[in-house]
Amino acid sequence: MSSASASTAFSSDGVDIISRKIASSIIPVEGPSDRKSERELRRYYEITRCVRFIKSDPKFERVALQFPDRLLCDAASVASLLEKETGRSVFILGDTSYGSCCVDEVAAEHIQASCIVHFGQACLTQTRRLPVLYVFGCEAIDTAECVATFRRLFPEKGGHVLVLYDTLFSHCIDEFKGQLGAEYFNTMISTLVLPEPVSPQPDTPPTAPAQVTSENVSGSCSCTCSHPCATDGLRKHSETTQGNDGSDQTPGIFKEPERDVYESETPETGHQSAESTTGDTERGCQTEPKPERHSYRRFGRSFELVEPVEEYRVFYIGIEGPTLTNLMLNYNKCQFYSYNPFTRESRRETLNVNKALGRRYFLVQKAKEARTVGILIGTLGAAKYLDIIERLKHILKHAGKKYYTIAVGKLNAPKMANFMEVDIFVLIACPENSLVDSQDFYKPVVTPYEMEIACLRSREWSGDYITDYQELFSSAAFSEEDSAAEVDCRLMPSFASW
Repeated sequence: MSSASASTAFSSDGVDIISRKIASSIIPVEGPSDRKSERELRRYYEITRCVRFIKSDPKFERVALQFPDRLLCDAASVASLLEKETGRSVFILGDTSYGSCCVDEVAAEHIQASCIVHFGQACLTQTRRLPVLYVFGCEAIDTAECVATFRRLFPEKGGHVLVLYDTLFSHCIDEFKGQLGAEYFNTMISTLVLPEPVSPQPDTPPTAPAQVTSENVSGSCSCTCSHPCATDGLRKHSETTQGNDGSDQTPGIFKEPERDVYESETPETGHQSAESTTGDTERGCQTEPKPERHSYRRFGRSFELVEPVEEYRVFYIGIEGPTLTNLMLNYNKCQFYSYNPFTRESRRETLNVNKALGRRYFLVQKAKEARTVGILIGTLGAAKYLDIIERLKHILKHAGKKYYTIAVGKLNAPKMANFMEVDIFVLIACPENSLVDSQDFYKPVVTPYEMEIACLRSREWSGDYITDYQELFSSAAFSEEDSAAEVDCRLMPSFASW
């Protein structure tokens, strides 16, 4: 056979790439004609708040700026403004090691940065090493139209509705709440709770993280700083204001410095907290019992409901993408409605959650049959990623499966094809990047939750889905039902591929 007629799985004429259709739901990319003026830069990137954060600690001598690809056109201008106003050394992280939604502590440590300013969309995954300031950006949104869309989709004012939103549009939530009014008394607006820095010393007792409790339409706030800035205690700003010079004051909660150690975010799924009834029995007075409250804190979003979340419909402000998909799979018993501020389109989400879960269940069956597993390290900055790797190794060893530990950076098919002896991969990543379409690769890719279902008898498929691996630590790795004997499975080598 001549070399001209031979073909392999790794060669193509590129026609499929040229003709591939790109999803229209991505965020518009700015071109040269969309460059912002200095006033617009100060407002969009909240330069005043960035300067305040950098100057809050004299140790912040080397500052890393992380931008998503679509905002890199403004990176040099923003860095120049911050260097001029702070006198600190500012560096731009040109390419992220993993997803742009995650804080890239690895790239920041390569330049010996002492803190990170993360711009754009964020998954709000707990970080491990460096102080982080989140600047989501002031994306344009017609709040009045968004409120009108909400009223059209939910004409009954007493219905139970939960409002979730992309981090890009957190700046408009106070205005949305104000325009919606108090007549939607059963509508709950979630709040953002940012992760706190985690101490590298695991034995030091942590302090409680800054927790923001969600309120009804009558109250809402957002937190955008994961470092204890030098402020006068706990301050809450009810609205966003802009000065004549383009300076900004973003709604937020700043935590007064307490210790250098913080507790990582502990997800609470469906935890019920009933407020106790008070009564003065000595005076014969009796107070009516308060309704039971259901508190939820997942994916950097916190809300408290009077009914279980399954009884609520969800109104999502944002674009179609990993964030929405992640929320729909984890709250798969809720009907979702969405409003896209970029296209100004609204719709009832028709993602077939049952079909998507059925596909994931099929991957669980493939994981049960697999003999060799590749543990893909898709993050080096998320808290407890080493713990989940060790947990998976322990589980795979008891299940009699061989495993490789592979650091791959960003996933692609040619890179993963180098490990053809692997039957299935399990990806350690943030919740929004862990749901990988296995059809794009030669071997299936599952989440840690799916691998645990495949290997542990005590972990059953119930239809409730978990994308955040940190939620797996709430249960022990083994129970009495997991009676599989430990096998002599030698530790396979680890690899790094970038």
